[in-house]
Amino acid sequence: MKENTMAASRYYVGVSKPSTTSDGLHILGGFRGSVWEVSVREARRIDPPYGFILAAEGEDIFAKLAAEIAHELLELEIPPGSYFPRMARPARYSDVLISPSYRDWGDVIASSKGQFTALMHSLDDICRVVHPQGSNLAAYGHEIRNLLLLASMEVEAHWKGVLRANGSHGRNTADYIKVSEPLQLSHYGVTFPSYPWLGELRPFENWSVGPNPTQRLRWYAAYNATKHDRETAFNNASLENVLNAIAACFVMLIAQFGEGEEIWGKSGFAETLAMVRRPNWGHTRRYFLPGDANTRIENCRNFSFP
Repeated sequence: MKENTMAASRYYVGVSKPSTTSDGLHILGGFRGSVWEVSVREARRIDPPYGFILAAEGEDIFAKLAAEIAHELLELEIPPGSYFPRMARPARYSDVLISPSYRDWGDVIASSKGQFTALMHSLDDICRVVHPQGSNLAAYGHEIRNLLLLASMEVEAHWKGVLRANGSHGRNTADYIKVSEPLQLSHYGVTFPSYPWLGELRPFENWSVGPNPTQRLRWYAAYNATKHDRETAFNNASLENVLNAIAACFVMLIAQFGEGEEIWGKSGFAETLAMVRRPNWGHTRRYFLPGDANTRIENCRNFSFP
């Protein structure tokens, strides 16, 4: 029987190692080189599909491949040509977020854009009365509370949508927080161009799996408090918390569906919010083509939540 040398394939990208030139100049590593399908004894290059290495019996295929291409091998989180639904990530040589499945979610995107626009209109109305600066950020009232509730519920809808699209479900923050790491939510930062003095807002900063996930998001904890007990937690519905909740909505839209003009148009939401901090996706968490430039990323795979 012929040995199946390509059983249990896994995928790797070759990344250049740091080096020093003859004159002492230090060269940082990190160039994303060739992509390989690797199994027990075989390695096949897939981008484009040329290059083949066969290890002798008992020889380490990874050591042989690394020596041949002079690169460090890093395993990809998802095979080339595949993507996670409602999870935007950059492609191989770009830092622009893409969502290969955005066409499958046209209705969701349209309704989400409409809801976000409505939230921004309400915020603008409030800020024409309460200037969002200094001590005014602690201001609270019925309209501010209502907007906090709507914005926070919209964020919850996005969390549930991501979980549902990947075959999971969400009922509370212990479930919702599972989307934070694969979407890298804590690494996004946004600004309000109309209110530049507010500086950068990071609505999901330090949000990670652990005890009391609700309390780690100040604006979300405020939403829960004032939702369940307006009489004693009315002052939690502050303008500052509203700004962060709306920033969270914006982050969720981009983190799910990317930044393409085909989704948001030429201006996008540039007049309302701006993305000023993005995740570092490294070499292994990007979306890769399954071959040359004529191939497409079109194989949907559910993310495996813990």
